[in-house]
Amino acid sequence: MGTQLDLFAPPDAPPTADVWSYYAGLPDRSGLARYTVLIRAPGDPERRPREARQAAMGKEAAAVEWRAWRAASAEEWRARIVAHLADGEPRTFNRIAVELVDATADVVGDHAQDGLWLAVERGEVWWTSDAPIHFLHRDYVAPCACEDCARAAA
Repeated sequence: MGTQLDLFAPPDAPPTADVWSYYAGLPDRSGLARYTVLIRAPGDPERRPREARQAAMGKEAAAVEWRAWRAASAEEWRARIVAHLADGEPRTFNRIAVELVDATADVVGDHAQDGLWLAVERGEVWWTSDAPIHFLHRDYVAPCACEDCARAAA
């Protein structure tokens, strides 16, 4: 596995929820905007190399687990993502993917991303508008007073 370029200095401390403004409802995901969610944040965890994962759990078990999460439905991913964010820690999609299945956001598949956006659409998870996009469970968001946020919070 290649080394990822460091584009930013790593943060001194992990970001907290009050650093950003959060939004409800679905953002524009047309064209290249569809890929903005894949941008990693400084300090995002790295997945283990495939060889280390296979050594830890066995090659066949690792393959079975990989196929299982790739086959999981968007609804299953939604539930896992919402539960994972219930601790109030803001996370990028990449961090969510690494922490849940030890894979980066670019390889977890469409069902995982669809599950994330399903949670956003249902108002369970809110998002930041600046890349890298961070997601936060709705219970930890102080919504603004705009109509969209009030509707999503209801």
